[in-house]
Amino acid sequence: MSFLLFLVSFQAQAQTPVTGISDGGVPKDIQIIIDRDSKTWTTEEKEKVTGYVISTNSPSVGSTGPSLPGTVNCFDYYHFGSVQVDLSTTLSQTVPGATIGFSGEIKNNNVYPIVDGQVYVKIFKVKNGDFNQENGSALVDQFPLEEMFVIPALGSKKITFSWNVPENAEGGEYTAAFFFQTSKRYNLLGLSFTDDVTGNQVHFSVISDDDKGTVALDKNTVTLNNQTHRFAAFPLRFTKDENVKVVVRIVNPRNEAVTVPVVWKLYTWDSLREETLRDTKTETIQLKPKEIKEISYTALPIKEIVSYLVVEVNDKTSKSILNIRFARDGIEETRINFPSIVAYPLEKDKENNIFSCVHSIGDGVVKDNSLTLTLRDEKERVIHTYTYEGDITSAMMGIKDSFVPLKNYTTFSLTANLKHKGKTVEEVRVVYDCRNIDVNSCPKPMSTTIKVIIGMIILLFIFASGKILKNKGKLSLVVFLLLISPALFLGTPNSAEAKSVSVTQSLPILGFYEGSANPGGNGIGGISTTVTYNATISLFGADLVDGSSIPSGSTVRVQWAPGSSNTSWVGTGGTYDSPYGRWDSSAKSCTTYSDCYGINTIYGSFYRIIYQGDMAITPPSFSISGSGLTCGTTLGGVRTSGPYNAFMCQYVPSPTYCATVVSYSPFYADCVVTALSGESITMNVAYPSASGAMRAGEFVSYDSGSTATYSRSGGLSFSVPAQAISFSFVAAPPSSPPTTPTVTYQNPSLVNTPVDFTVTSTDADGDNIRYGFDWDRNNTIDEWVPSVGYVSSGTSQTVSHTWSTTGYKYFNAKTQDINNNYSTQVLKSINIVSTIVNGVCGPANGTTRLTTAPTSGLCDAGTLSFVMDGGTYYRWDCRGTNGTDSVCYAYKNKTPTASISSPTTNITINTSQSQQFTGTATDLDADGTIVAYEWRTGGCSSGTLLSSLASFVHQFSAGTYRVYFRGKDDSGVWSTNCPNRLITVNTPDPINGVCGSANGAASQNKPTSNLCNTVGLPGPVVSPENISVLPESGTPSSWTWTCAGEYGGTDVSCSSNTSCGDNKCQRTKGESPATCRADCKVKFFEF
Repeated sequence: MSFLLFLVSFQAQAQTPVTGISDGGVPKDIQIIIDRDSKTWTTEEKEKVTGYVISTNSPSVGSTGPSLPGTVNCFDYYHFGSVQVDLSTTLSQTVPGATIGFSGEIKNNNVYPIVDGQVYVKIFKVKNGDFNQENGSALVDQFPLEEMFVIPALGSKKITFSWNVPENAEGGEYTAAFFFQTSKRYNLLGLSFTDDVTGNQVHFSVISDDDKGTVALDKNTVTLNNQTHRFAAFPLRFTKDENVKVVVRIVNPRNEAVTVPVVWKLYTWDSLREETLRDTKTETIQLKPKEIKEISYTALPIKEIVSYLVVEVNDKTSKSILNIRFARDGIEETRINFPSIVAYPLEKDKENNIFSCVHSIGDGVVKDNSLTLTLRDEKERVIHTYTYEGDITSAMMGIKDSFVPLKNYTTFSLTANLKHKGKTVEEVRVVYDCRNIDVNSCPKPMSTTIKVIIGMIILLFIFASGKILKNKGKLSLVVFLLLISPALFLGTPNSAEAKSVSVTQSLPILGFYEGSANPGGNGIGGISTTVTYNATISLFGADLVDGSSIPSGSTVRVQWAPGSSNTSWVGTGGTYDSPYGRWDSSAKSCTTYSDCYGINTIYGSFYRIIYQGDMAITPPSFSISGSGLTCGTTLGGVRTSGPYNAFMCQYVPSPTYCATVVSYSPFYADCVVTALSGESITMNVAYPSASGAMRAGEFVSYDSGSTATYSRSGGLSFSVPAQAISFSFVAAPPSSPPTTPTVTYQNPSLVNTPVDFTVTSTDADGDNIRYGFDWDRNNTIDEWVPSVGYVSSGTSQTVSHTWSTTGYKYFNAKTQDINNNYSTQVLKSINIVSTIVNGVCGPANGTTRLTTAPTSGLCDAGTLSFVMDGGTYYRWDCRGTNGTDSVCYAYKNKTPTASISSPTTNITINTSQSQQFTGTATDLDADGTIVAYEWRTGGCSSGTLLSSLASFVHQFSAGTYRVYFRGKDDSGVWSTNCPNRLITVNTPDPINGVCGSANGAASQNKPTSNLCNTVGLPGPVVSPENISVLPESGTPSSWTWTCAGEYGGTDVSCSSNTSCGDNKCQRTKGESPATCRADCKVKFFEF
């Protein structure tokens, strides 16, 4: 299908001389005609009005005139498409929730280094049957890679990154498109603000059994102030003070209500730098089942011409993104594009150049500008500066200045400063540092030894100057060879070839055929075309990484597919976006109403204008050359045509371009590896020169009808240069396959929740390995772990996967070594459930010293089973739902134990003896104590209580006694082991009382010892029962007492005489005997 190209460029004045201008900006002579009924217009008047309409509304994408003085052709120095981001993925397909890895290299095809470079990535979902070249595929993710790249001239850098496929991603075909910019501004590969001008691409598919779909923004129904917006076309234009209402449809394909967040971000030009952000709006949208709802954002005027609105909706982990770009008229704005040097490093006395491209963002010429380019060394000293002063056009123009450095510089900066009317509008600084570009180019510190050697050499030159001069030519040759020898002997670094190549070229003006109403022959200029070829090499359904080992004798397939987004073109400069090209043998133009009507028509009060441009390229087949393999004939590339996208045709009555769409099946060839073990395999996939054509058409109707007042078309032919993609492999030596992997994970697991899988395997040969998961069991690896590269044998890896539906799921896993040997795959299953509850014991678990079964605090989670009495414990289960059960225990109070330490055994005593009893009790609960004791006769818990002490003394009457002992803990539980002792108590023979030696002995004081005598008497010691008290009056004569008998023996009376000791009293106190007696008596009565 041809692409309709629209660029509204309303001019305030006519481009041809007129007699005057009306208040509305239309020439008065034209306005007079317009004010009349068009049916009364003469042929001359129709041509006059039509000529004015065409002259004021024709596209001006580029200039057909000469360059401005002091400028050069920008594209002689700035080469769009000169950097390749050549990446590949080892997966041709994957599944939602998996991680897909990309690896390869960035190639700089310029003769100068690229610094401060960045890769930008867009992921597109190709809708089934969607060949919409005006809007392209659905954009589901976009992001810059964090790493900033510095790439030497004609050099390369390795690059790897991974993308997490959303857990609810829709199944289908996907494309990863890569862009490259410097300074987060200047495009060297693709245009990041477009969906069609991309750089290298990688295609893969996502397999999903979930057909519910995700909430998405409808790319085909976007309007700006009621005008249809197209994503692969020149932007719509509005006045500088006009509010622009953007209306987008958001679609819920599911049979359930959803709530999703929507974020609008308004930038100027693009979204690569946060400083270009002008506004943010966040809202939450509620959608009923199957609902389509219109949402809107009103962009207020900003001071810049180009507005870039990014709207994003998130449905769980899936995204839907629209990048909407439009422009405003009536604003003067200019922009730098890629300042650089042309050679690195700066060499003394060798001419070099600094340059920068620049253009106005509007359609016209902007006056009163200056662009200053300044080189500075590490200490900010100016090396060279140049200033251009003059006009800047919308067509890209170049500014260049030559200079000769006075010394060598390997580290320096280039600053570009753009001013309009004396005010800086943009400034950028680019730093060239040898430590990042090429450390070998950095100056080396000179050692003392080298200094001495140099001094000696100088002396030798002085003494042998005649000979040196004589051999000057030879010496110069030697020096020259020494200088170039690193390149001759070291060569350039080896690097892995890419799996895609993108070629960009500039074309002449695409002009319309001249007509009577358009003698100037306007056209579209500054055209740049981009074509991308890709090649995949697959073995057993898995894409091979360049440099891989391939088993000898195996068959690999080489394939490239002419995709719908592999061709594009753009008019450079201004605000321009671009359309897709097509793979087909001829381009088409729109010159009739039926071909042109219905899409972005430019309307006036009395006219309709449609512009159209189309590019078509015949897809080439490919040939394969190389070594170590034999390839068959290239097949495929079958051209088919069918109905076009229904949405694109619903507004068009019967356009021929809407009837069919052309597509080509992939080209492919199979190759058998003939190289022997260890031999190299080289493969060169060559694409011959391809023929291309561009057509332009214009349809004008002065009365907004379907009859053309004027129509014209034009075109040109061109060739796409031949391209090639090279691969290198190694024939794998015989080796053992790795072991079948061991995979561990939680089973069952929750739906819509990442499940971690840990996988381990070994390789008998010690080869590095990686693990492949076939999540949907279609015998194709969906995810490699790690996503890029290999790990050492025996190294475990962890990968997460999510399922969006419940039930038992099955998947395969296998191990691959670096020689492409595979282990036996293992089939695994997992139960995906909506709820997982693990049984969890409650606080009653582990409690102790219970006297009854617990009734509360049994389970924190899960279902309670019955409580079982286990004798010394209580047990119950907390049963999970799709989870684990927990067994819970609570422990009964432990019965204390008692023991008797005295007497240690059964004893026999007589009634005259007292017995000491001592016992101990132990609480078996760690936190328990003994609080009470009991000694009883007649029973452990009944009978006569003898004592409540742990130790006591007791005398029994004659008889037999069983004494029991027990203790009680602080839970009120008595010991039950009840230790006891049998006590036998006998009655002894009678014992008569016997007076002691105090009997009959005179004593002044009351006798206290030797009162009763037990010497020679059997049985216990006999003590006196009493000593009689002397009378209170009279003369005391004696002391008396009784020694009682025992066990029926007789008692005996005993006495002793009193003596006051008169002589002693007289001697000590000098008193008379009478006084002494009286005193003695008093003492007697004192007792």
